Amino acid sequence: MTQQSIYPYATGQLLEDRNTYFYSSYHGKALLEAWQARRSEGSKKSAQADQEVLPAETETDRLIEDMETALGKSPDKVATALAQLDRLVQRFEVTKRVFDGYTDEWRAVDRTRYHSAASYVRFSSLLSLAFEKTRCLTYMNALLKCNDILNAIDLPPSAQAQMPLLFAKERSHVQTIRKNLSVPKPTSKPQGISESKRSPAPQVLKGVIMIACASARSQAYIQAMVANGTVPEEVVFLGQDEDPCQSARPQARMWCGLTLPDLSESFSTTCAKVGIRIRYTGTADVNSDEVLRALKVTDAHLAIYSGIGGQIVQKQILEAGPRFVHMHAGWLPEYRGSTTVYYSILNGEPPGVSAIFLDVRIDTGPILKRQTYQTPPAWMDVDLVYDGAIRADLLCQVIVQYQNQGHLVPTVTQKSENSRTYYVIHPVLKHIALLSIGATPNDG
Repeated sequence: MTQQSIYPYATGQLLEDRNTYFYSSYHGKALLEAWQARRSEGSKKSAQADQEVLPAETETDRLIEDMETALGKSPDKVATALAQLDRLVQRFEVTKRVFDGYTDEWRAVDRTRYHSAASYVRFSSLLSLAFEKTRCLTYMNALLKCNDILNAIDLPPSAQAQMPLLFAKERSHVQTIRKNLSVPKPTSKPQGISESKRSPAPQVLKGVIMIACASARSQAYIQAMVANGTVPEEVVFLGQDEDPCQSARPQARMWCGLTLPDLSESFSTTCAKVGIRIRYTGTADVNSDEVLRALKVTDAHLAIYSGIGGQIVQKQILEAGPRFVHMHAGWLPEYRGSTTVYYSILNGEPPGVSAIFLDVRIDTGPILKRQTYQTPPAWMDVDLVYDGAIRADLLCQVIVQYQNQGHLVPTVTQKSENSRTYYVIHPVLKHIALLSIGATPNDG
């Protein structure tokens, strides 16, 4: 494979054809080598460019300048600047763009104006400084993505001259993360169901439905519930089921107490085996009128939610009937957002799962139960197998609690203190996490 095929993230017109970084492929150390080679190419372009002071041309340039200045002042100024930076990072992660100006609500003043190279250079510099001061991975994640853009697009000489220093700082930060990384240990053990306890005739949970889609997570949920001997009385399926993953490798069905999903068996096949009724919708959108109608006619009071990643369930759906129960792969409130398994490993903490009642915001609902898990082994696909397995394990525990008590009661009300929202992890950080647990280029 070529270095560009291993690291394609800094190629193309990235301001228009934006990277998503979803389910990035694993290539082992080769990816880190390809990343460094791509950055070296970007640095060489500046060999003939004279380093100049970039003028502040936009409102965002001046805002970034003010934040960078504040990071060198008193603690209260630093806190205010980091709070502003968190909002700017959130907008960048959603859009993969730095707009010329933002409203008080952090919306782009003009959604067509995001091409100022100086703004991306300044943003990279600010993120680098923020990471130096805080060691917060959300800044490092955004820095890598911003530098991918700078590495790919055509830059004027004044901006190109900044690249060697920016890329050198980025490389130094990566080395620091790798040097300080330690493999975390769990604080509790899974409570999965052993083969001897599996029930051939699962009990139907009256008043409990499931909202599912064609995903590895939904497969993990339904298979674990069947293994646990309890299943929902009905499934509302978003869109149509798909053929199972034909490339799924044979693997053990149990690991350290976890029931591992068989990705070669489709969701609908599992349901058919035990007679679970599926109500198919004509859309994959959980907020559609069709889903709303399905929820209004059901008499269920709990809905196990396993919808399409990235969709935010809107208020009218949450209030249509059953209470939504969601398994978030992260210890809340400290780990909100996406791909937190990797961030936990990078922070030297065990991956966690939190069961919550879903609300209209992201990962902020009342907590029903939390648990940490052993770091995945090198041979296990983290995205498609491990993530679903740990969520499904806690789901089964919550279902047992519901069976025993007849209801679910939150144990923790989330507060904003110590909370952090993470975004889809950059491939470099993902590879550092996987390499720390000994993964090889053929593992996920």
